[in-house]
Amino acid sequence: MFKVSGQSLKKNRKLVSNFGYLSALKVFEYVFPLLTIPYLARVLGVAGFGLVSFAQAFASYFLILVDFGFNLSASKDISVHHDDRHQVETIYSSVMLVKTGLMIVTFIMYAVLVFGFARFRGDSLLYLSTFGLVVSSVLFPIWLFQGLQEMKFITLVQFCSRFIFTVLIFVLVRSSADILLVPLLNAFGGIIGGILSLLIVRYRLGIRLRRPYLPEIRSQIRSSFDLFLSNVSISLYTISNTFLLGLFWNDTIVGYYAGAEKILRPLQNMLQPITQAVYPHIAQIADRSRSEATAFLRKLVLLVGAATGVVSIAAFVLSPLLVPLILGPDFAPSILILRIMSPLPFVIALSNIAGIQAMLSFGYGRQFSRIIILCTVLHLTLASCLMSFGAAGVSTSVLVTEITITSVFFIFLARRGIALLPGTHS
Repeated sequence: MFKVSGQSLKKNRKLVSNFGYLSALKVFEYVFPLLTIPYLARVLGVAGFGLVSFAQAFASYFLILVDFGFNLSASKDISVHHDDRHQVETIYSSVMLVKTGLMIVTFIMYAVLVFGFARFRGDSLLYLSTFGLVVSSVLFPIWLFQGLQEMKFITLVQFCSRFIFTVLIFVLVRSSADILLVPLLNAFGGIIGGILSLLIVRYRLGIRLRRPYLPEIRSQIRSSFDLFLSNVSISLYTISNTFLLGLFWNDTIVGYYAGAEKILRPLQNMLQPITQAVYPHIAQIADRSRSEATAFLRKLVLLVGAATGVVSIAAFVLSPLLVPLILGPDFAPSILILRIMSPLPFVIALSNIAGIQAMLSFGYGRQFSRIIILCTVLHLTLASCLMSFGAAGVSTSVLVTEITITSVFFIFLARRGIALLPGTHS
């Protein structure tokens, strides 16, 4: 009895510790952009800010291809086998090999598109530099740290890389003529962070890269495939909005939309440390007790829902103050866009709990992907109808899609006896 209680206490302390480190990380992720975004918005101007955002959206497609769903599937596998060092090294080695191979293939595809189309060719160096985001994601195995619940290392490494990027932005980017330095410095900070993380994995955690066998590689690809499909679908109604606006409108319209999105994103991610810290924990609970995991998730819905509801209301009310304060007076059209998307922190937080935390932990990965794919079709249809309204039309489409996805997740789980809303019973 005492031994079990001691183990339970140790796990709870680990969970609280991971949440604390992830909270600190989110503070860094909020503070550093809060410093650089206002500066870049004013130095680069609306059009330059839009161009950088468009390039990041374009590179994000290839980032999704390289991630291939491993950030969730590999994290879950690592958490389940965290006591088996051989199995952890097998998963780590297999995933790193696949991601490196995908990075090489996608860079060739990326370069062909950049030099093959006039829309990209004129700013080819900017786009090629932005691919550094993909390289840094391969070097930084965040899924390994999450699976092992060693979040303090993520916090330290990310702080160092973001600090380097922020300082260099203020020192080197002085006018719109320095626009190329923005993706270069971003890539530099990310790659430095990635190298540091690999050194920590090898010399602090003692995890070695070894030669994986083909069945092991196939196993990781199969376990991530459904998540990969869902991630591709998710990108079609998230990052695609910036990309589509850039194709059908101009960099200025992209700048208005990207400005509002960059204000909302930190607010949207403020409580993400909770969901990131508890995912491996929920996966372990669900593996032994469905009812216990459901009870835990119901409490999480209440806590996160209340907090993000306040955030969404604040974003709506304060948008006329936030936009000119953060982005400057030239971004006045972003106020309407921010107000349209203000419910997203609340909606997406509940979607994360019902979809990723619940459906994936309970083994409904394929159904999760199908729901995302169907709702993506809804978004593309709606966005094409509203594209004539520019950024406001696309923002409305995003909100409708997110509300639909969240509702379907909760309905799906309720019909399978997993009632997550407070006051309901499984």
